Amino acid sequence: DFSHFRLFDENNDAAILILLEPIDKKAIPQRFCKLRKIM
Repeated sequence: DFSHFRLFDENNDAAILILLEPIDKKAIPQRFCKLRKIM
């Protein structure tokens, strides 16, 4: 994914996530703990 590589090339620590449908917190991997907290 191009945007994935660009994110790391620019040394940014932010990403924009757009959800087109509701997602269950259990479906999010454990390593994304900050994302799980805001869901």
